[in-house]
Amino acid sequence: MEFIQKHKKQIAIGAGVVAAAGLVAGVWYFFFKKPSEDEVELDMQLSRSQILSEIQVERGPDGRLTVPTIKSLYHGIVEWSKGEYTKTVYAFRKARRSSSSNKEFVEANNKFQETLEGLLENAQKELLSKLSLESEEFDKTVEGYMRAGNQELFFIHMQLPHKMNASIPCKNSHEGISFKEVVKAQVEYLKNNRAELQELAKFCRVPQEELPGLVQTKLNDFVYEKFKIEEEDLAAIIKNGPEIIKDKEVQRLMVELQKETSKTVHVGGGMGGGMFGGHAHDHEGPCEGHHH
Repeated sequence: MEFIQKHKKQIAIGAGVVAAAGLVAGVWYFFFKKPSEDEVELDMQLSRSQILSEIQVERGPDGRLTVPTIKSLYHGIVEWSKGEYTKTVYAFRKARRSSSSNKEFVEANNKFQETLEGLLENAQKELLSKLSLESEEFDKTVEGYMRAGNQELFFIHMQLPHKMNASIPCKNSHEGISFKEVVKAQVEYLKNNRAELQELAKFCRVPQEELPGLVQTKLNDFVYEKFKIEEEDLAAIIKNGPEIIKDKEVQRLMVELQKETSKTVHVGGGMGGGMFGGHAHDHEGPCEGHHH
């Protein structure tokens, strides 16, 4: 899976990026339906059958897969892997939250990245095989379009982590949770723990690539510990009350959060804003609730 391997750092880093950075960039919503626990296998069979039926493989005059086809294949790969992805994220959360040192925390993150890479590779291979397509052709076609400067595919690629996160169903109650208070707490957490968070870089293979995702993951764990909500719950609060991001104080806090995050991940130069790439579109979500 040449394309996945070449771009796995963006995919893996982004997979840990949730509300804080994304909200500053534009707030994304969930768009996957939550499957019934009693009908997971049936739902997966129906879903995969539907995925295949909705993909129309078309080629241009040059014989290459068209951009609309590549886009539908991207969406299909995400849909195809969403069940396994959710299980992987749950396992990752458990492993990193039980870690007793920065070294163990980073190792858990590295394992998650490797697992995610394999998951996406398998999903790509299985889906393309069902459509009588070769992974090599898909990879080379995508690379060709991106080398030619196709911004649409580049944008879709950068949004892949957010779309993967969208497959995670909400399990926690976010009733009574104030989004403003969550962001305010995140800002204070970064201010009070910057030096400790930057210590994570000592255990990174490539700090400028890995630290942004690690810091955001630490933020996610802080929010869970303090408010008992996960990133998908925070996104659901926004989905169910989009007017809160129009609040001037919330906007100020989000800008401050972005600045504090950039300061934290900017160690040794070259890391400012690394976790803020990409914007998000509005999607339907599986979680319903109210904000306060």
